[in-house]
Amino acid sequence: MLKLDPDSDVFGFCEPYVRKMSLPPGSAAWNWAYELLRQGTEWSDLLHNLPRTGNRLLERAERGQPFQIGLRDAEPIMRQMDRLTPAWRWLCCWLH
Repeated sequence: MLKLDPDSDVFGFCEPYVRKMSLPPGSAAWNWAYELLRQGTEWSDLLHNLPRTGNRLLERAERGQPFQIGLRDAEPIMRQMDRLTPAWRWLCCWLH
């Protein structure tokens, strides 16, 4: 059975690597990482809601009930899309 040395300091061993990987708050890289994380959660919320909305529309169509597709209060959705677009464009360019 493998045992760790009771005097070993795992955190002390990891500290230089964590420091090297950490981003100072306010730096361009930190701001980019924060925006990417924030926008990732917004995309997740958007994608989470799409199937439910699609299912409701299909159920109404199957029952022969008329429905109208439109955006009420579109401004919040459009603001969200405007925030997501720059990061998405940057990510696509970075991946090429």
